Amino acid sequence: MKTVKQLLEHCRNAKDWKYVYGMKGSVMSLNQYNNLKRLYGSMVWLSDKNKVGKVCCDCSGLISSCTGIARGSSEYKSTAKTTATISQLKANWSKYIGWGIWKQGHIGVVSDTPGYYYAMDGSAANWVHKPISAQNWQYVIKLIDIDYTTQTKADVFYQVRAQGKIYAEVKNLEDYAGVENRAVTDLAVKVSKGSIKYRVHVLGGGWLPFVDGYNWNDAISGYAGAGKKIDAIQIIASGCGGKAKYRVSTIGSTYLPWVYDDQDYAGIIGKTIDKVQVVIE
Repeated sequence: MKTVKQLLEHCRNAKDWKYVYGMKGSVMSLNQYNNLKRLYGSMVWLSDKNKVGKVCCDCSGLISSCTGIARGSSEYKSTAKTTATISQLKANWSKYIGWGIWKQGHIGVVSDTPGYYYAMDGSAANWVHKPISAQNWQYVIKLIDIDYTTQTKADVFYQVRAQGKIYAEVKNLEDYAGVENRAVTDLAVKVSKGSIKYRVHVLGGGWLPFVDGYNWNDAISGYAGAGKKIDAIQIIASGCGGKAKYRVSTIGSTYLPWVYDDQDYAGIIGKTIDKVQVVIE
């Protein structure tokens, strides 16, 4: 069976595909178009004829062209290993990455970008990567033809140095690294599988280079920092089963919003941080 990673990569690579009902991810000929029009009538639009010569696919075909097992959206629902509600998806997005997202007559794939789905979304839209609010989805379904056993996420271990002292190592979200109201000057991060790189922004200065080590005795690549107060951090995970999700708090304030990989950075330039939390999600 295909893995979640393979399914998501397949979905991303289909961005230039066009939607035609009954097609399953191959170049459509004029003869195929005419046959589909005869078979399915109004389900195949007249304007779909303009897609002859292009790779075309319908919603269930986006999945089956990856797995090599042809199923319709209703069959994916009836054969699903497990189902969950959209509310459950929103509450714990990382648990459902790579699952099907389903409503009667339509199916897509839950993206690894929180809040988004991949789908062939109809003849007007073609391939999309959109917020789930764009469709009235009913369920997420664990697809029978996808291997979810490799979807385990790495553990993250991290420490900070503040006021010259290295504080206790933290695993995932079991605690936070740092001490309230003590300025963080250095950061070290590692993962149990895959790799991670990270960097820090120095208060009143700029970004220091990315590092990927975890060794307080290695001032070059073992940790990020230069013994100066830090006001922002950036962490990027690779091969960890998910993205690096992280946040910081600033001295005298509460936690700032979560950030994923290099979509942004955690912190406010000009405000010193005192606490850090990191997890793979």
